[in-house]
This record gives sequence, structure tokens and C-alpha cells, in this order.
Amino acid sequence: SIGALKPGFYMVAVHHTGHFPWEDTVEVEPGAVRSVSPVLKAVPPASVELRTRPSEADVFLDGVKQDVKTPLRMSEMAPGKHRLEARLADHRPWSHTFTVASKEVLKLSPELLPYKVKLTVTSLPLGVAQVFLEEGGVRSALGVAPLTVEVDSRKTLHLVVQRKGYDEWRQPVVFNESKDVSLEAALLRKGRKPKTLVAAKAANG
Repeated sequence: SIGALKPGFYMVAVHHTGHFPWEDTVEVEPGAVRSVSPVLKAVPPASVELRTRPSEADVFLDGVKQDVKTPLRMSEMAPGKHRLEARLADHRPWSHTFTVASKEVLKLSPELLPYKVKLTVTSLPLGVAQVFLEEGGVRSALGVAPLTVEVDSRKTLHLVVQRKGYDEWRQPVVFNESKDVSLEAALLRKGRKPKTLVAAKAANG
């Protein structure tokens, strides 16, 4: 209730989430009590269809985990701004913030990118070069270049290439999200320094 109002006309507005606003003009008379009984009409909900590739991902709507994995349809979504997340083991999480209107059907089909990517290693000059993968100071033999292996992009890795009569080649593996990586080891013979280019400045006159 609202008290201590002076006689006159007043605009009364009622707002409630998920409902259309209600407004009316009421007259307050001296010494009288005026009652209003607004009826709020619900705003028709929106719907969101989520299909991930691959499927069977856990879904979180506004931070709340849903009971059903992808693919799924959420048909009782309140119009407005929401945040959707999809999580699948060994894949990068996906998230999307969006705004839906009443009766709108939003269809989303994101691809969940795997953490594991292909690493291709070649070496020059051609010959028998042994390839190792180093993690935390521990080396694991991969085989002879050229080769392609699958690695976890979440790890901090270094690639090492060895060949008899050549200096050891070592380089960190830099990942760009879930894109495959190709590295070429340019080997130098032992005792040979890499060539450097020296720019000679011509003297005037």
C-alpha cells in the first residue's frame, strides 16, 4: 500500500520479469482508499536449439547445468540476455552470449575444437634424423623425420631433432588454438656457423 498521497491523478506502473508491464491512471480522492488489481500477462517464451559437433556435450545456461546433453531444445527461455556454454571432455569449452526476443527460435550449431592436434615434423637436409618430444625436461622418442603425431595442445612441449654429424635442433611447439602444427628442422653440420647477411653501405663520392 502507498499512503500520504495528495488528492489527484497518478500513473501506476507494475513491472515483473517475464511479463508485460501494466500501467493505469488512477484518481485519489480526499479521505478515500483506492485499490487497484493489475493482471499481468506473461510474455511468450523464446526457444534455443543447440547442436554441437561432436554431440553429447554438457550444457550450462546462465551458469546452471542442464539435465540433457546436446543436441537439445530449451523451449521455456525468458526473453532477454543469456549466456550458453557447452563442455565436452578433451575439447575446448564453447560459450556464447546472446539476446532472444519473445517467440524467437534461436538455432546454434557450434563446433567443439579438440585439444589434440596433429604435429608434422620434417628436417633438412634430407637424411635419417631422430625426432624427440620434450615435456618438463623429459624426452620421448617419436621416430624418424618426416613424421606426423598427435599431441595435446594444453601441454608445454619442445621439439628436438638429432642427426649424426649435425648440431641438435630444439624449438618450442607453439599452438594456435586447435590448428595443426608443422615444423621444419633446419640442421647445421657440427662446427659450421649459420650464414649471416651483412649489409654493406656504399660510400658517397
